[in-house]
Amino acid sequence: MLDSKFIEARLKHSKVFKPKRGKISFEVQQTLPFSSPQVNRILRDFYEALAQAIFAGETRNRNKKLADIEPDLTHYERKRYIEVKCAGHTRRIMLKDEQIDKYHRLQLSDFPIENPRIYFTMFRYAVRGIERHVKDYREDQVINFLTINTSYMVGLPFSVIYHIHQNGSDLSDLYTRCETEMSNPVTNFSTRAFELFFTEPEIALKDVFLNPKDFTIRRTKTSKRMSINSYPLQQFPITLIKDNDNYHQEFINKLKEEKEREVPF
Repeated sequence: MLDSKFIEARLKHSKVFKPKRGKISFEVQQTLPFSSPQVNRILRDFYEALAQAIFAGETRNRNKKLADIEPDLTHYERKRYIEVKCAGHTRRIMLKDEQIDKYHRLQLSDFPIENPRIYFTMFRYAVRGIERHVKDYREDQVINFLTINTSYMVGLPFSVIYHIHQNGSDLSDLYTRCETEMSNPVTNFSTRAFELFFTEPEIALKDVFLNPKDFTIRRTKTSKRMSINSYPLQQFPITLIKDNDNYHQEFINKLKEEKEREVPF
């Protein structure tokens, strides 16, 4: 877990990222009594709502079939898709093969957005074993708990996510592959990798043999005037990484070349 003094220093010296919405309200689609899957659903709904407030966009239709390709957030005007993830302070982020394949198809598709920008927003909350901490809480109490205990966020472009998914386990011990008959294959984005991208993104990029000059890095923070379901959101710092236009186009060209090589005729 990161030193609280580092978080405080980042908050002190960072500029505010102006949110698209200051007040957020969402309904949790669940019933009591609490259980682990329901807590996970609150986490999902909370952080998708929070990402929507910060970046804008439309949330996905959860009533659609699982086979449909739809990101967590879609912003048609800005030609942007956002995948939202969250994890406790000792938990890794899992990049599932099926999910990476979904965004791979969207990156090359002309519909509904041509040449989209795709980002993964990763939120870190400051607790281990959240189900144990909130097992006796009401739904609104869990939401309040998250407004107080969200530590920081990292935003990464799909070009970085894809590069790590394809090569990370061969480049750095911060990333591992898990392929078993019992579970879907994933690339594990470790806790240390999560922290490194937040604290020292330039080093994190170099660690996987990417050039920081191909990216724009912003260190910012949330506004003091945000609230979720009427609970004040405690400020937390953000690290945002965006691939520059030239690198982004090179990435798309690379994906197109890979796709062409897959065709056997």
